[in-house]
Amino acid sequence: MKFKSLATFSFLQIHQCVNAAFEDYMISIKQSPSEFRQRMIRDGVNKGLSVGMFEENKLVGLTLMGIDEWNGKWTAYDAATGIVPQARGNSGTRKMFENLLPRLLKQGIEQCLLEVIIGNDVALHVYKSIGFRIQRTLHCYRGNVSNTSPQNGEYAFAQWPNPSLQALVQWADCQPAWGASPRAIFRTFGDYEWLGMKFQGDWVALAVWIPASGRIVNISVDPQYRRRGMGTALLAEMQRRCAVSLVIINVDDSHLPINLFFEAMGMSRFLSQYEMKLDLIGSGDQ
Repeated sequence: MKFKSLATFSFLQIHQCVNAAFEDYMISIKQSPSEFRQRMIRDGVNKGLSVGMFEENKLVGLTLMGIDEWNGKWTAYDAATGIVPQARGNSGTRKMFENLLPRLLKQGIEQCLLEVIIGNDVALHVYKSIGFRIQRTLHCYRGNVSNTSPQNGEYAFAQWPNPSLQALVQWADCQPAWGASPRAIFRTFGDYEWLGMKFQGDWVALAVWIPASGRIVNISVDPQYRRRGMGTALLAEMQRRCAVSLVIINVDDSHLPINLFFEAMGMSRFLSQYEMKLDLIGSGDQ
């Protein structure tokens, strides 16, 4: 068993290994090459700071790391860690991290971040043994929401005029997960529609989403206009424009109002995850 950087490997080679490693995963995450490429770009994956596991010169496992700032610290985000079924059982995940962590430290990375599905007890145990600690719980919702909304001729929907990082955080109540962070959204800016809502001439709500898939990555309402049906109207408008169920992943469990909102709109929780963190410099948070 050998380990080395994935710097010289193509996205196609990496994609093939990821699909093989997750073919028997507890949920289906199979993606086309183009979908996988966009995901890697969105997550900021740095192939030079990612590691592959090899048997007889064949790539049989990997850990893909996205690099960016997170809460003011340079952070490596585990975008995918997987091992093909026939190569499991040799502490491969732990060994990949043992190979990778010194290189991350050398590059000034201060912490690692990942998400693990609640119920994947094997992975949770491995990550805890490496030193990762649970930070928060994240929920995922899916559903066809009502196509009716409060009748009010004073609101209208239009393309958001000036997409910006500030627009994504101006009404936020909690920190989004890595893949829905403002910087992640701007890394794949062209994938999204920015749908704004105006009330009496003022912008009062914003959704950033992918109409073809129903995937919502950001939705927010001006606090001054909450509990007045604005969020309901915006979500209903999105459903009218979308032929499939709406989906939003990694909603912070600690923000009860937004979780209750999605449930009230008819969306069901289909998955929950732990966000976990490993401090590489200092151990005050562990």
